[in-house]
Amino acid sequence: MEESCKEIVLTATQVRVVALSGVCDKESDIAKRLCVSPHTVHSHLKTIERQLRVKSRAAALGKAVRLGIVTAQMLEHAAAENYPY
Repeated sequence: MEESCKEIVLTATQVRVVALSGVCDKESDIAKRLCVSPHTVHSHLKTIERQLRVKSRAAALGKAVRLGIVTAQMLEHAAAENYPY
């Protein structure tokens, strides 16, 4: 049985990172969008994967969407390159 959203708490930054992982191919692209280093993005992704109990960023995004942590609207906003995160 999958956990509920109430059992998993991601920070606002972690939610942005996982949403951007759905539209950015590289960690460096996510980093540019958030004005942080690629190392910071990598650290966030590893933490997110651990919290969601998955083994990849694709699995993290899928689980975040299934749990309602990331919505379709968030993904649409993330896809807009000029969207101010």
